[in-house]
Amino acid sequence: MHSVSPHQIDIIQAALAARGYKSGILSAFRSVELPAGSTLALQFGDEVPRGLKGLPTVILNCTCQINADDGPSAGLICLGVEKVHQVRSEQSFDLALKLKLRVGIEADFHVPSELVRGESAIQRAESYVYLESLLADAHETVTSLRIDPLENTLCGPAIRIEARLFGDIALGRTGVIRSPKAVVSSDYVRHASAACEWLRHRVLPELRSVIHELTGKSRVIITDRPARLGNQTRKSLPFLDANGTGLEFKTVQ
Repeated sequence: MHSVSPHQIDIIQAALAARGYKSGILSAFRSVELPAGSTLALQFGDEVPRGLKGLPTVILNCTCQINADDGPSAGLICLGVEKVHQVRSEQSFDLALKLKLRVGIEADFHVPSELVRGESAIQRAESYVYLESLLADAHETVTSLRIDPLENTLCGPAIRIEARLFGDIALGRTGVIRSPKAVVSSDYVRHASAACEWLRHRVLPELRSVIHELTGKSRVIITDRPARLGNQTRKSLPFLDANGTGLEFKTVQ
């Protein structure tokens, strides 16, 4: 049975582990034709269960396909990735990311050369500015939901974000999948807003760093600066540069 080089998987998992993500191999190699380009699909907010510590947990289910733009790949590596982050406020809660990371693999069981050269759409700075704008739109959508002061449920409509990146083209949409409830609670808005901000300021930059390390040739370090999350100051968050053109990184060879 064919398999991908363990070194290639180690590179990805080491990059994830360096940023606090637990990952496991769902499929070391699966012979499918993965379409050209990269995609991101994310949904959260429709369910807020209690976690192991009894805290409300906003679960962010995400699928990310990483592939070159020049053509389909003959197969893929599939990793299951998880990370939990606690938001401390008057009523603490957890944000749990459950990510299915699909990485395109060529017929010779190597990462496509376009990814290795850093030339695919998912590796370009402007793609992350676009993805960040989708998350900003999602945040605006959440905060525009009608709040009922008597409502106390944590669940509400699902927030859905989808993006497709291919060459110089970026297509995406964000919005809500309506539930029978016409209104939401203030806690739901607070939790969903924090999820948008965590994705925008932490998860997206960390994912970008992991993708940069697919070649195993460089180590990307995020430059940190204090930022705001709701009414709470969060330290060590990546930031946009002064021109708003992309996230600022230092690369160490």
